[in-house]
Amino acid sequence: MKRFFKWIGILLGVVLLVVAGFVINVRYFRPVTVGVFYETVFLKCMLKDPESLSAMRLLEQVGLNFHNDDLTDISPARTEELNQMLIDNHEILKSYDRDKMEGQVALSYDILDWFMKNQVDGIEYTWHSYPVNQLFGVQNQMPNFMATIHHVGSVGDAENYVTRLSKFDTKFDQLLEDLRLREEKGIIPPRFTVEKVLDEMNGFRGTEPTENILYTSLVDRLAEVEGVSDAKREELAQAALDEVENTVYPAYDGLIDYFEHLQTLATTNHGVWKLPDGDAYYDWQLRQNTTTDLTADEIHELGLAEVERIQSEMDAILDAEGYTEGTVAERMAQLNEEKRFLYPNTDEGRQQIIEDFQVIIDEIT
Repeated sequence: MKRFFKWIGILLGVVLLVVAGFVINVRYFRPVTVGVFYETVFLKCMLKDPESLSAMRLLEQVGLNFHNDDLTDISPARTEELNQMLIDNHEILKSYDRDKMEGQVALSYDILDWFMKNQVDGIEYTWHSYPVNQLFGVQNQMPNFMATIHHVGSVGDAENYVTRLSKFDTKFDQLLEDLRLREEKGIIPPRFTVEKVLDEMNGFRGTEPTENILYTSLVDRLAEVEGVSDAKREELAQAALDEVENTVYPAYDGLIDYFEHLQTLATTNHGVWKLPDGDAYYDWQLRQNTTTDLTADEIHELGLAEVERIQSEMDAILDAEGYTEGTVAERMAQLNEEKRFLYPNTDEGRQQIIEDFQVIIDEIT
């Protein structure tokens, strides 16, 4: 029996050594295979992005919850760290022997190689964007994240919610550091963006704390959690309210003050050509969004040619259907108006519309 346990101990020791060696290899050296490299890059990025981890809810499936009381670092220092990780990871990727790959492995390698190279090429334009604008930014994404992504299914989740509210000032300070760095580099949003963001933030800030979504969202969801005493619900609700009043609103005040400052600097010159190396930045954006090396003029000419080709084909189809007077748009409107009377508002009528328009689509394509 002693001999048996001795061998079991030796076997466990070997397993631990193998696992430790694998972890050390992944952490400090090049991963043993390109597949492990893909997973390692993903994990390294995600483990320092608690908001994304909360959105995916993968770790929660295995009982891990360490990330749900923290917010993702958006400071310039973290951005520079991510840029260096990108450079390093691309070098590691290129160290694998592409000639020995085939099939899906080779395709995955080529796609990632193209993507990472393009991102590395764009590092010089790291600050050439407006992280706070009328469509998205911390000012509207954080309330949405807290209300729709942060899970509240227990007292612990609610406590994490309050803790995250307490870190809004840090998040906004990181954002302000980022924005001031952009200002130093001459990256200032256009005037209409500044004005719309100010309207949005003032509207959010002007809401009574007890009516703010950051408070009401927790109260509403906590009410559905079973087994929580009324006293505990009130305690958590009050804690959230205190954070909204004493942390969240002052954080917004700081961002509002800064955007009022930007309002004195913003111009109506809205194009990227106003940015440092704006033309080169535009070319990089074209490459990133089209995966081609076509110039702006070439893409514009291609677009005009495609519009002309499609309109020509539509013109021929409309002529054949007896719609010969007016522009293509006018004849399409006439066709649509007449079809409304031809098809009854029934399941059969709607199905006939689908079938008839599919015929037109098939002819065009």
